[in-house]
Amino acid sequence: MIYRLRSFVFVILLSFVFLIGCAQMQWSHPSKTREIFYQEKLECEKMANDLAWQRYPKPMPNTNITLQQNVAVDNTSSGYEPPRYLDKSDDPDSYSRQSYRNGCLKECLYGKGWVYEEVKQ
Repeated sequence: MIYRLRSFVFVILLSFVFLIGCAQMQWSHPSKTREIFYQEKLECEKMANDLAWQRYPKPMPNTNITLQQNVAVDNTSSGYEPPRYLDKSDDPDSYSRQSYRNGCLKECLYGKGWVYEEVKQ
């Protein structure tokens, strides 16, 4: 009997957590359309991206490495070496830059009157 009660309570709690985790969020404004949202979001993304690159500039590449379309090529070797694609280890500020950019984007949208809220179903 106690086992069934525990199982029932566990299933109810698990269902509650699942339903809370499925809440959908979206940007809304009382007087602006979705079309205007996408225009303003694009403006805010450009501004946030510029601010993020100013705050966390791109690292200077190693003098022996040149960048060719996001591929790092070593100039010191005499033989062929396959290209090494740039990853996050080449840019230690990439996570900080992205976090800062996201914060700037949200602040810009809040400044234009948009609110990030749960969708009412």
